[in-house]
Amino acid sequence: MKINLKSLSLSLLCFLGLLTTAQSPAGINNSLTLWLKADAGINCATNDCSITLWSNQQGNTAWNAIGTGAAVLKNTQPEFVNFNPTVSFSGSDKPFAASNISRINGTASTIFVVGKVNGINDEAFFEFRSGNNRQFFIDRRYASNTTFTPPLTTNLNNIFTIIDPGANNNYQLLENSRLTNTNKPKNFPTSWTTGRYTIGDDDTGGNKLTGEISEILYYDFALTDVELLKIHSYLAIKYGISLNNGLGRDYVASDWNGSTGTRFWNAATNTGYNNDVFGIGIDNASALNQRVSRSENTSDILSLSLDNNFVSSNQSSTRTTNHATNLNFLMAGNNGGNYSVSGNILMSLSSGMNRINRIWRIQDSGSVGCVYYNFNTAGATFTTNASQEWYVVVADDSGFTTNVNYKKVNVGGSTVVRLDLNDNTSNNYVTLARLDRNNIADAFTGGAVGINTTTPADNTYLDINGGNQGLVVTRLDQTAIANLTAIEGMFVYNTTINRFQVYNGTNWRDLGQSSAITDSKFCD
Repeated sequence: MKINLKSLSLSLLCFLGLLTTAQSPAGINNSLTLWLKADAGINCATNDCSITLWSNQQGNTAWNAIGTGAAVLKNTQPEFVNFNPTVSFSGSDKPFAASNISRINGTASTIFVVGKVNGINDEAFFEFRSGNNRQFFIDRRYASNTTFTPPLTTNLNNIFTIIDPGANNNYQLLENSRLTNTNKPKNFPTSWTTGRYTIGDDDTGGNKLTGEISEILYYDFALTDVELLKIHSYLAIKYGISLNNGLGRDYVASDWNGSTGTRFWNAATNTGYNNDVFGIGIDNASALNQRVSRSENTSDILSLSLDNNFVSSNQSSTRTTNHATNLNFLMAGNNGGNYSVSGNILMSLSSGMNRINRIWRIQDSGSVGCVYYNFNTAGATFTTNASQEWYVVVADDSGFTTNVNYKKVNVGGSTVVRLDLNDNTSNNYVTLARLDRNNIADAFTGGAVGINTTTPADNTYLDINGGNQGLVVTRLDQTAIANLTAIEGMFVYNTTINRFQVYNGTNWRDLGQSSAITDSKFCD
């Protein structure tokens, strides 16, 4: 038999290529036993469809979860989780089960659940069982049937992590990467080997879940701190969940090794802005391609998107824009301020412009480029009248004095601007500001002044009817200008540099160009 070595080599290369491009959470597939996620492997795709198959994305089809149809898919706004689908459970008896699953190591385990429970009522997210040996996660401490201290957060999607090192060591329960409970592993035994599992209930049907599950990961291994951080980052970006909210946590990609690689949110650098952290980005090793995002913490009004589409799901075919380069991320966190107009005057722009208390800090770790920023300004704080205007303001510092950019916007609903903050730093600050225009007193009792006209135009204080002559303003050289007692709004012609200049309350700038502004960060 004659063997075509060239064809064999090409086939081998293709096979090896498939091996190297296999996807897993944060690229970690060592001892991965189960990977269920609502955006893949479900046998239906329409909203509220009854699910009868939830396929294991780890690759072993014998471990697929078979559904009764009681659990349904949520894939539209406002029910999806950060524009991604989720599985909704309504207290049904064993809505998903698999009769065959095997552990690889059978000792330690690390389990992740992205979901929510609507109340602390003895409800189970999952159970694995081999004979009388059980491993399950319910909303209470099983040993004494008392709630955890502190209890699980209810009615909000979270990343729950159970770390069980095996033997008789303490397990750890984390919520959004923050350690919340430590105890002996009485409710997480590790002695089961080959058995069955149930999702949304326990194996006997006594702990029916009312809530949601978006993703479950089961590792038959105690993951390292670096691996934990990578998977937490992957899940946080996908589901809009802020890790260690307020105190902060680094966010890293699948190529992070603990010191080098892609760290797309630096908690230390962004101290003071680790609230409601979320973002968009792509990590091919994780099958992560988040093109639109918002914080699941409803207190934040900002959303980000590659398209001007803040309604459709992340996977929707109506989204035509994709990330250009792998491992690119754009992140946002805020200072925790409210939306009231503060006493902080943006003097670099106007003495009548005050920003709100909330400031967002943006970190671009690659070349994401122009992104749509949507501020939900439907709240009562964002009111306006004829003498007020609202602006989106961007700067390189939180005082909004350096490289300041601004754009007038309308408020009262979706306030959308398009920004390019691609500078590979976190020196990007964004806020909303209101400009109050003070009423100016009439020039004299009779109203407006007219020159070469007896009928000045309405809504003016001075109307010069030109004829065939021009208007000359005060002409001064640089020395004379420097000696002026300048006030904001003073306007002269600088004969030293032959330019019109205006005083902005801080310094003289050329007319039409703010000294605080360089290249515009607004894309349109």
